[in-house]
Amino acid sequence: MLLVLPLALPGIITGIALNSFFSFTGIQLGTLTIVIGHMTFCIVVVFNNLIARLRRLPGSLAEASMDLGARGWQTLRFVTLPMASTALISGALLAFALSFDEVIVTVFTAGAEHPAVVDLRRDQARAATPRSECRGVYRHSPDDHSRGHRGADRRGERDHQISP
Repeated sequence: MLLVLPLALPGIITGIALNSFFSFTGIQLGTLTIVIGHMTFCIVVVFNNLIARLRRLPGSLAEASMDLGARGWQTLRFVTLPMASTALISGALLAFALSFDEVIVTVFTAGAEHPAVVDLRRDQARAATPRSECRGVYRHSPDDHSRGHRGADRRGERDHQISP
């Protein structure tokens, strides 16, 4: 249960908890703390993928390997890891992609030496205003695409009727 906790908690809670932990232990915020912050989330994703795959593997394969004289490490290397390798790769790719979504963890674990992270988030917030988003939705609504240019002509006619 404790291993799955970073998935269940919102990013801001994880970020605040990591920031408190790093300040309590005296670790200076920087690149290392960013990596540690993202690892707390990414390890859980890879772990869940791997556990799901290992539960589906038949135990008879490992038993057959040991019956044929393989030791524990040989069974792990030649039987278990090749069968679980796709789960490790897909978990790593999923963790990498989901890591981009954890901006708030990066903000709380970056420190003062990484102002680019905060500037990037601030620029994203400035770029999307509600008015510009509404215009974008209105311009690209499905009704306009289905009517083609006639929809634009009708809007123009409607504007002429309303104005004096």
